Amino acid sequence: MQLHDRYRIHASFRPPTLWLLLTWPFHWEEIYDAPTYTFDKSALQLQASVYAGYEHVVGRLSIPVQLGLYFYNNYSISSIYQMIGLRYKISQRWTAAVQLKAHFGKADYIQYGVGYKIF
Repeated sequence: MQLHDRYRIHASFRPPTLWLLLTWPFHWEEIYDAPTYTFDKSALQLQASVYAGYEHVVGRLSIPVQLGLYFYNNYSISSIYQMIGLRYKISQRWTAAVQLKAHFGKADYIQYGVGYKIF
């Protein structure tokens, strides 16, 4: 009996799940009185954008990364934004997430969320 017959080493590699997301998030805020951003308060305070994202999945935990482009933006900030976060799969249908939205490295806000998968 040789050593390699008794002790087997098993290694496997599964490439990460890759999702390409194209969605249209809409954003509306009632309170946004930051002195660094100037905007017309009489106008509708609305942002609409399209983004592409990648989500690296490891077990129940995933790391979503997104790059977005505003096509409607009343705020005088950059037209490009980034989001990075953590998402945890609680069960087959429920998820919890926290994400940071930034404009070229300047944090805008932290988003907390709970998701439910319908289908």
